[in-house]
Amino acid sequence: MDPEIQPAFTKLYNYPGTNKDMLQRLTPDLQERARFPQDQLDRLVTLDQEWMSDRRADWTDRWNRIVAGG
Repeated sequence: MDPEIQPAFTKLYNYPGTNKDMLQRLTPDLQERARFPQDQLDRLVTLDQEWMSDRRADWTDRWNRIVAGG
């Protein structure tokens, strides 16, 4: 998301944003609401994006067969 747009989501939902430049555009009170404590950051799971990308076509085919009924 554009860092110009993300502050609106912070105001409404306390959303921390995905653009690292967004935090500096927030007021100090919104910066505090959007910041994750370190203990929460430490619990984040890093997904293997390359592995998932390599299997996306297979997963799409499976979804289409099983869920979408194709």
